[in-house]
Amino acid sequence: MFAENFLKQWVIPPRIYEILSSGYVESKMILSAEERKILSKNSIFKDKYKGKRCFVIGNGPSLNKQDLTLLKGEITIVMNHFHLHPVLQVWQPTFWCLADSANCYTPEEITHVKEGMIGVNPEAFFIPICMKKLDEIEHIFPQGKTYFVKMALSPQY
Repeated sequence: MFAENFLKQWVIPPRIYEILSSGYVESKMILSAEERKILSKNSIFKDKYKGKRCFVIGNGPSLNKQDLTLLKGEITIVMNHFHLHPVLQVWQPTFWCLADSANCYTPEEITHVKEGMIGVNPEAFFIPICMKKLDEIEHIFPQGKTYFVKMALSPQY
C-alpha cells in the first residue's frame, strides 16, 4: 500500500497514474501473430546497455539553447525531427525514434524526412509498426537498422 501511494502521490503524474491503473494500456496491447513476430526482433536490445546512463532528447526550440555537443559518446535516444539539429555534424545518436504515425506525414514531409535521414546514422531507428508498409514503399529508413514499436496509448494521452 505504501509503494502504491508513493507512486500515486510523488512519482507518477496523476493523469498518467489514472491511465496506467485503468487497464487501458493492457487492453490496447493485444498483438497479432504478425506483430509479435515483427516486434520480437527488438529483443536484441534487451539488457544491451544495462547499467549505463542514457539521455532521451525530445524536440523543441529549447534544444537550441543547450550545448548538445557534451553528449558526444553518450547513449542517446532522439525523437521525430531531430535530423534537423546541427549537432549531428558533431555526433550521431544511438537510437532515433519516430513517435508520429504514418497519417501524420504529407508526401512532402516524407520526402523531407527521407532527405534528412541521409545525415543520420544511429545504431537503430524505431518507428511505429503502423508505418511498416509505408516504409516498405517509400524506403525512408535503412532496412537493416529499422525496428518497429507498437504504441500503447493514443496520442491524446
